[in-house]
Amino acid sequence: MGHMQLSHTKIVPEAWQDLTPEQNDAQSAAIYEVIGRNGGDVKVVGWLPSNISLVSVIEYPDETAAKRSVAEIVALGTLEFTSIQNIWDVGEWTQMLRAANGG
Repeated sequence: MGHMQLSHTKIVPEAWQDLTPEQNDAQSAAIYEVIGRNGGDVKVVGWLPSNISLVSVIEYPDETAAKRSVAEIVALGTLEFTSIQNIWDVGEWTQMLRAANGG
């Protein structure tokens, strides 16, 4: 398993105002291009109405690729990250615990 990341992002309002549908799609595609270029695999993107943000789960080959992706997305000027958390695979973690306990 690679590096799994949970991110909360908010749009930069000025970057998304008065766009045609084509321009909106192009900006979204640019974000996905950054993720793909850094080896990311988008697992889910959802909308959290409770705090007006997007939540995404993306798997990267390693933490460096995830950090590079975040930096490049911020440089696009379309999204801001409000939080980033690492997600541990429960099955892998359970195996590590068992091995550490000698079982």
